[in-house]
Amino acid sequence: MILKIKSRGKKPFQIDLEQDRFRIGRSSQNDLKLAADPALSRFHAEIRKTNAEFYVSDLDSRNGTFINGKRVERSTQLRDGDRISIGETEIIFGNESQPLVTLDDTSVPTDLNTTSIPLDDILHPAIQPSTPRISPAVRMPERNPNHLAIITKAGREMIRHRPLNEVFDLIMDLVLQAIPAERGCLMLREGKEKKLVAKVARDTHGGSPGPISLSSTIARMVIEEKKSVVTTDAQTDKRFQGKESIVLEGIRSAICVPLWNNREVTGLIYLDTQDFGTNFTEEDIHLLTILGNIAAVKIENDSLVQEQFMKKRMEEELGKAAEIQKGFLPFSTPSVAGLDILGFNISCEAVGGDSFDFVLRDENRLVAAIGDVSGKGMPAALLMAHIQAAFRAWVDAGVSLPKLIQRLNQAVIRSRQDNKFISFFVTEIDPEAGKLTYCNAGHNPPYLVRAGGEVVRLTSGGLILGVLPETEFAEESLPIGKGDLILMYSDGLTESMDPDEEQYGEERLERFLGKHHKEPCKKIQDSLEKELKDFCAGAPQHDDLTLVLIRKT
Repeated sequence: MILKIKSRGKKPFQIDLEQDRFRIGRSSQNDLKLAADPALSRFHAEIRKTNAEFYVSDLDSRNGTFINGKRVERSTQLRDGDRISIGETEIIFGNESQPLVTLDDTSVPTDLNTTSIPLDDILHPAIQPSTPRISPAVRMPERNPNHLAIITKAGREMIRHRPLNEVFDLIMDLVLQAIPAERGCLMLREGKEKKLVAKVARDTHGGSPGPISLSSTIARMVIEEKKSVVTTDAQTDKRFQGKESIVLEGIRSAICVPLWNNREVTGLIYLDTQDFGTNFTEEDIHLLTILGNIAAVKIENDSLVQEQFMKKRMEEELGKAAEIQKGFLPFSTPSVAGLDILGFNISCEAVGGDSFDFVLRDENRLVAAIGDVSGKGMPAALLMAHIQAAFRAWVDAGVSLPKLIQRLNQAVIRSRQDNKFISFFVTEIDPEAGKLTYCNAGHNPPYLVRAGGEVVRLTSGGLILGVLPETEFAEESLPIGKGDLILMYSDGLTESMDPDEEQYGEERLERFLGKHHKEPCKKIQDSLEKELKDFCAGAPQHDDLTLVLIRKT
């Protein structure tokens, strides 16, 4: 939760309400100390968190505590948008914080109070201007800061690699030490549209400065025209006439410079002050522009380091996930009298959404399954791991195939992963009885190739898993004889593409089976892998590929 504090004569600011007990008053022992408000008691009011709800109480203050104009007589629950009035201070209670920085569409004036200097004139000066660019009428006496010492300190402090949030804080610390501003912010261009996003906003006391208003026209000058801009008296600048936030906050001088990494502008730094005795000088704009250049290079370097670190970490995590996922696949094919069994999987990414499994019933009946989650990567792999564990549990429980598929369907729906569905095929083979029973939940129909070459597609079942909770599924039983071959596969096989993006397709698969269906399962696998490799001719794999072969011997 957020508290937005407005006190008379002070800039508004906001704080995060994190603790369960939050006291307000003039005493330094309070969580919110408002010593400058004479109407407050030493310990004036308190906000408590109870069971995720917030309540405000008056601490017997002499002037009372009010919510939306009504005096608080006892502990009162706070709701989003409530206004707490204590003395000369108003506190707004809310769920969301205001943005650190807002951009407006005010125009740039032509008067002498606003000056812009091209970036190249500062970073690569050819000839110093004979007259100051900032009007002498409003120019402050020279402060003669030791620029070299400040820049050396900035370079020294920015050598060590830090997390980016620490880099942002460090930059603002250095900037506010070097320039006599009261508050400032740093913004970066992010996303495809390169929108400005505030990364840090601070005042000279290290606290939140409240929302900062920045002219979008000034921001465009800084970003697109690569200029540093200074306004020496915002109270008389036409740009801010009628600008309520600037007038109320009493901003006297403002300065905005690009973050230039020697190739492009990646953001900006903005500073302002209320002090009547301070106007930003040409020295300030030069110094801040150089610091912005140093900061931009530092941010880019640390961003690349952090990106490499996260990539390495992700690769390590994916490697671990891949090992875990492999653990869900059968360690070896089961030994069942009268059956030649083989299964293998090749993931398109480190982890994938395809899977297959074998479970024995009564030591002489084989239950084999293959599944394919929509999508790839970690979410698909986690969902498939969940369903595979449920599959084994229900097979061990001895339920029928339709009932098993129905319960898996409910498990997918309960997982509540949006746009995630699973095609699933399961078959139970009894080699002694010469019987095959199966149920197909929207999966690519497997092939049953008879010893004589006849091909049967195994299509009976129902919808893919995860669509409707009450879907009914049907099973079908077929005889299976010596030499008959079952091929179960994921669409990564038939959708494999050559360099011209033509798919391998079912017709090629059927022709392949016509030539090789009498071979042992391992020989079929090797021949099919070679044919796919020749067909793809080096084109990248776009989907997981899973294959299960079972022959009645």
